[in-house]
Amino acid sequence: MDNTRLDSSGEGRNSTDRTTLTDDFEQRIALVVESVLSVTANISTIYPQHNQSFIDLVRESAEVWLEVCSQRYRTIAVLPTETKDVMRELRDLIRHRYALDIEIWKERGAKTYMRYITKTKMTMADAALRRIQELVKNMDRRDNFATEMEYEKFKEIKGRIFEEGKRDWERNPPWMIDGASHPTQGSQRIKLKQHLI
Repeated sequence: MDNTRLDSSGEGRNSTDRTTLTDDFEQRIALVVESVLSVTANISTIYPQHNQSFIDLVRESAEVWLEVCSQRYRTIAVLPTETKDVMRELRDLIRHRYALDIEIWKERGAKTYMRYITKTKMTMADAALRRIQELVKNMDRRDNFATEMEYEKFKEIKGRIFEEGKRDWERNPPWMIDGASHPTQGSQRIKLKQHLI
């Protein structure tokens, strides 16, 4: 039995959705054709008899791309639109996380009533690290890089970002250890560089 839910008119919702998508596709194709023909008209003469050939070409290209997307939708959904923009965001996030780590570590001896300031920075630092790791995972595709050398360099960076020892501040706050009178005293000294990116 077909499990498609019926709407009030008795027709399947899937049918309605397909019709809407088809109409939207046709409208977008028309806009692309109009836009490209308008630009092309400025640099060469376009004869009416060529219009249909051009429309068919645009439609065929769009259908090929839709087929590619349908086969790789999970990857397409997470890949960055512009690799350069993502690299810029990644660089800024790494700097931001590093700066927060330094500040948090400096404040590890804060009095209890002042720790809310540091806790805010801890939340921001943890969020930055999660976003960094998310971006790096999504970018780990050879075709995102112009050369094999660039991709190998990226994989080295990824390895450093995901290596063990990155500080999760929420689970491992920087407060004084073992009741030590100074943050760096006690039996469990923490080495800062082990926890930074």
